[in-house]
Amino acid sequence: MLRVTGSLITNQVRAYDLLRMFGREGHPIPLGAAFAEYGRIDKTMHLLALVDPVDDTYRRLMNRQLTVQESRHRLARAICHGGRGQIRQAYREGQEDQLASLGLVLNAVVLWNTRYLDAAVAQLRSAAARCPRPGRLPAQA
Repeated sequence: MLRVTGSLITNQVRAYDLLRMFGREGHPIPLGAAFAEYGRIDKTMHLLALVDPVDDTYRRLMNRQLTVQESRHRLARAICHGGRGQIRQAYREGQEDQLASLGLVLNAVVLWNTRYLDAAVAQLRSAAARCPRPGRLPAQA
């Protein structure tokens, strides 16, 4: 498995060729089955950390990431209000153009919000108002 990984990293073999070699006529060869089992170990560790009843740190981290992604999708739907956030172009080139322009506008909105909020926090701090430092909750400040 280490040799296969090394060959892939050093570009001596393409990933496409490896995937073709791992399965012959719809059945995996032993090396392909070993890689599949290795992937199942990581998936099992992920699921065990997710359902751990004692430590819910991993679950909270995933929930926070999902909330950020959902917020971005909600913003994209609000920006693209005419089509309710749906891609309306019939051809691939048109879809790519529509997605690229939506991504550009989303990034511009995020940049403007970041700069605006940073300026507002700087103004509050310069006015000697009590403003918590980054990474601290108001109760901890």
